[in-house]
Amino acid sequence: MSLLTILEDILPTKWSRYIAGLTMLSVLPVSRLPLYWPLSTLVTTNTEIQLFRALLSVSTILIGALCCLALIIRDYHKKAKEYKTAIEFKNKKNGKDTIGKTIHDKPLDEIAIKILLFLWKQQAKITDKEISQALSFDFQIVKFHLVELEEYKMIHGTLAAGQPRLWSLVQEGRKYLIKDKLIS
Repeated sequence: MSLLTILEDILPTKWSRYIAGLTMLSVLPVSRLPLYWPLSTLVTTNTEIQLFRALLSVSTILIGALCCLALIIRDYHKKAKEYKTAIEFKNKKNGKDTIGKTIHDKPLDEIAIKILLFLWKQQAKITDKEISQALSFDFQIVKFHLVELEEYKMIHGTLAAGQPRLWSLVQEGRKYLIKDKLIS
């Protein structure tokens, strides 16, 4: 098995495989580099020479790893952009709105609906801790659903310095409750 064949299973892009292979192949020559005149005054003992060469090898590996990582991240962003474009095209073709997450195609979780109904009944903004206590749900579960509902633009969390986040129902949340006939 060749080095590039092994790297094909690990690294997604051609160039990241080439950089990884080049890095591996360059570590040995870098570790054997002779000491040049400017460094000869800094490194005098055999131990210092070995440590300096080890430092050069590690530096070479780190630079190669960072280059591979940059190439992988660039490829990831490119594929994510292509995927997003394909989804937006599919949604436009099917006549769906592509702004933000759409939840109206599927029903919400029972806890999320109870949170929406609770916020609908509230006159003032309320903290996640108060919601958790009022509905008798675990705080972390309530917090999870609050974040999800905010991503769906159904609720809004107002954050003030040194204060817990205050949650309130917004138009999209009211729209969901009315469309699903949960309020009248």
